[in-house]
Amino acid sequence: MNGQYREIVYPSAGWESPYLSELLWNLDNIFLLNLTADAEWRSWTLYLSASTSITTETGEMTDTDWLDSTSTDRTHWSLSKIWLDNSFILNTGIKRSFNLSKYISLQTGLGYKFNLWDWEDEVLDFIYPDPQPADFIGLNGIDYKVIQNIFYASAEINYTYKDITTGINIDLSPFIYAWDLDHHVLTKTYYMDSFYANFWYRAEFKIDVKTGSNGKLMFSLFREELPETKGDTFVYDEDPSDPEEIGTQTGYYQNGAGMASILWGIGLSYTWTF
Repeated sequence: MNGQYREIVYPSAGWESPYLSELLWNLDNIFLLNLTADAEWRSWTLYLSASTSITTETGEMTDTDWLDSTSTDRTHWSLSKIWLDNSFILNTGIKRSFNLSKYISLQTGLGYKFNLWDWEDEVLDFIYPDPQPADFIGLNGIDYKVIQNIFYASAEINYTYKDITTGINIDLSPFIYAWDLDHHVLTKTYYMDSFYANFWYRAEFKIDVKTGSNGKLMFSLFREELPETKGDTFVYDEDPSDPEEIGTQTGYYQNGAGMASILWGIGLSYTWTF
């Protein structure tokens, strides 16, 4: 899987640049281990899928700031190498199948998807205004955790001929709740953002090939995206997601943060039916 999460800070009114800060966290060539279970009864299918990354190094993160209100030119920039501390994807729901012809079937359903990614960085390079601050290279500057709760409706159309089935699946969401936590390690400051959105999609193309009476080999291509959406920022002096820490809220910015994500990749799976 590949992709990118965008972490955005918006400026106050009158700023020339549309962003105050933008961080791009990349997922580069991540290998996922996925386990899926389906239970079928007549035309109904209940499904549950769980995935986690089996690789940790995900590429690089860039952090760009525009701190001059009179200009659209960047004022600060840094580049970091990043690792995954934690990753988990859960997908569950129910579908009903309809036979439209001898070869074509349609499935419709409702589902829930949970995305969790948790990164830490190591600064590789930076460009700050003169005079340059202390050397940040090699330090852990920012940790970032993002969680997306996605409720969606799905439609899938399949064409089956002999032992081969090709299909296209579309998931669309009218309601997403997400939050992220940005830990500025060097200043010991936590920024928690909360988001509500009403559009997300996932598209998948797949080919199934039967291997015997009970086996099936599947190849798939997928893409999912959450367009840029605004949310509120809460600032804390300790980790607000840790129940053992009692942090104090030190700031609040309505519509001060933005989130966007895009993921794509390929999948190979084997299914055994019993």
